[in-house]
Amino acid sequence: MAPEEFFEEVPPPLALLPLHFDVEEHLLASNVFVKAIETTELMTKAINEIYFDGKAQVHFYISPPRRGGFIEVIAIAASLTAILVFHQSDTFKGFYKGLTGKDYDAYQASKKFGEVIRDLIAGFFTSNTKQIRDLTKDDERFDRPLKSKSDFIESCQSNEKINGFGIGFDYDFQVERKDFKNHKSDGRLRRKPDKVLHLYGSVLKPVMLANQKATWEILYTTVDGQLLKTPKVFNGFMEDTDFSSNFYYGDTSRKWPPEGVKIEVEVLITQLTEAGEIKSKPVHEITKVISFDGERLVPSSYIIGSASEKYLEKCLSQKTVLEVYKTNDQPTLFDDY
Repeated sequence: MAPEEFFEEVPPPLALLPLHFDVEEHLLASNVFVKAIETTELMTKAINEIYFDGKAQVHFYISPPRRGGFIEVIAIAASLTAILVFHQSDTFKGFYKGLTGKDYDAYQASKKFGEVIRDLIAGFFTSNTKQIRDLTKDDERFDRPLKSKSDFIESCQSNEKINGFGIGFDYDFQVERKDFKNHKSDGRLRRKPDKVLHLYGSVLKPVMLANQKATWEILYTTVDGQLLKTPKVFNGFMEDTDFSSNFYYGDTSRKWPPEGVKIEVEVLITQLTEAGEIKSKPVHEITKVISFDGERLVPSSYIIGSASEKYLEKCLSQKTVLEVYKTNDQPTLFDDY
């Protein structure tokens, strides 16, 4: 019986993904089954977003399993909703070749698009984590699929009856139990930039204490050159070390006017993600003080955003994402921004 006959309404041509488990009995734990489906869906979502601009329509069906170990047969119906050039790019062709081992034929793929998705998912299941990270250039959008696959591998590893798995109806198990460790993935921590803002306003009171990291409270009236109808409050960590080194923290001898001291700043708002999921409230940081108390501190050629870019690169190179993770519950850190 053809797989299409299992469905009342026949979708676009189906491509079968037989996920074959090396088990003696014709049984499989439900958690392994569910994790396999979840991994398939997340991987497809990432590929669709990155390489097809979200225009691919993909649906999954479960086809009745066949005899011989346990074969979880996932039927894939896929089509493109628009004419795209993304899947004809050298980048995608290289990704396809690396993950599947086959050359990409755009003409054939346009007629049997479900097979393209099927082959990519098959390659994702059988390629180890390092291979996938290298192929995707460690793109953060693959963090969730990789973590899901890692959970799938964990479920296989915890089941002593599973000796391995592979793609296909034959007894060719590409991933043996001894290789499971190479298919696991840590919950990758990343600092995800959300936005860069250019604020102008007033510091209402001294907020810095000697040798302590604290937040600055700014009542701002202008954001990105636009005058606000009503002033708003920004609270954020001071990360401009050039400014900090020349500013005397806790200077009680300085007279602080009631209306505050004028300040112009560049601020960076980031979030911490773990395995592709947001794990913190937005973190607010002042990456550059442009002017303070009427004195301009950067050259006229300064480009807004450049300090934030360098600061983020520094944080990532020094792996300081964990520090942000620990400070994300500061009760006074957030207000309007």
